Amino acid sequence: MWPSAKWTMISLTDKVAVKDRERYNHEKDAHGELAVTAPSLNALSLTRRILFYWLPVVVYCLMIFIQSSLPAAQPLAKLSYGDKLVHFAAYAVLGALFLRAFRTGNLSPSTALWASVAATALYGLSDELHQALVPFRHADGLDWLADALGGLLGAYAYHRIVARWHVLFRFG
Repeated sequence: MWPSAKWTMISLTDKVAVKDRERYNHEKDAHGELAVTAPSLNALSLTRRILFYWLPVVVYCLMIFIQSSLPAAQPLAKLSYGDKLVHFAAYAVLGALFLRAFRTGNLSPSTALWASVAATALYGLSDELHQALVPFRHADGLDWLADALGGLLGAYAYHRIVARWHVLFRFG
């Protein structure tokens, strides 16, 4: 039976709002009654997940890679650890983007959170190793630490915002 609301939440983990009933499969169950089931993951929804959730992660990682390939910018003179703050902020955004993408899969929220922190830290490590190979750049362990902590804070903040959002605005 369909709820009276026009928008129906399929799954809290997928966060997919469905506007049309046509996206559901209407089949008869063993007793001959109409059973309404959610659609299987088809090519369109997979493409949508990749484009909408994973493409921003890839584009942002590419932006970090390109920036890391350039010669080092002038240090921020007013702040002694200004570059660490830049690393922290940039990787906080990356951590949030990773969590946003991981939450579209079948992972629990806490597993998605830790997977995004690990992915962010690993990408930060690969970025530092890449910088060691770039002329006029060097790898720095404190930069990697700032990357990992930024990813942790960004992913956790996104996790809390999404949790609060679903409490305030329930569908269905």
